[in-house]
Parts: sequence; C-alpha cells; structure tokens
Amino acid sequence: MKAAKNAAKNIDVRDFARMSLLFDYYGKLLSERQQAVFGFYHEDNYTLEEIARELGISKQGVHDALRRAQAALNGYEERLGLIAKHDAYLKALKTIEETAAKIKTDETGIQDHLGTIQKTIGELDI
Repeated sequence: MKAAKNAAKNIDVRDFARMSLLFDYYGKLLSERQQAVFGFYHEDNYTLEEIARELGISKQGVHDALRRAQAALNGYEERLGLIAKHDAYLKALKTIEETAAKIKTDETGIQDHLGTIQKTIGELDI
C-alpha cells in the first residue's frame, strides 16, 4: 500500500533516491523537525497528511519543512561535495583495479600501467 502512495505522488525515483542519499550524508545537520518530516516522507513513505497527523502540524507545515530540508540538503552538497568526492573515489578505484588487472596479464607495459595508477591517484582531491 505504501508503494502505491509513492507511485501516486509521481515522484522521479532518481530524485527520490538522490534525496535519500543526501539525507544519509547530511541528515544530522537538519533540525529535529526537518529530520522527522524527511524521514517519514522519504524513508517511511508517509503522505503529507499522515506526517501532519503524526507530528500535530498542518499539511502546509509539513510541505514547508520538507522543502526547506530538501533545499538545505542540496545546499550542503553544493558547499561540501561529499557525494561528488565519494563518486570520484569510486571511479578512481575502478580505474586502479582495472589497471592492476592489466599489469597481471601484460607485464611488458608495466611502467605505463603504473603511470596510469599514479595519475589516477594524483587526480583525487585527498
């Protein structure tokens, strides 16, 4: 039944997933009310009306708190870029793993492969 609620909301799954990821990284920076509203909406799939009843506030209050929370989470990522850095690290790790695999099979080009690994590590903002 809860899944049907999300489908009825016409939510873009990628946006929903991104918001959840932002909450994982930055949720503790939100106010307690924003954390509660966001958690009910994105993690528990409550409707705005259900959240309003649960918290004893108006539906408009829930809507406003949710929008402020989403704006704050986007702002934190813009300023801190932790998710972007995480993605860059994963991409670099994949390149290093692929290059290490090439070293095992192509010993003649080992210097080139090691250069690729060094370059990849050097591009990381560590």
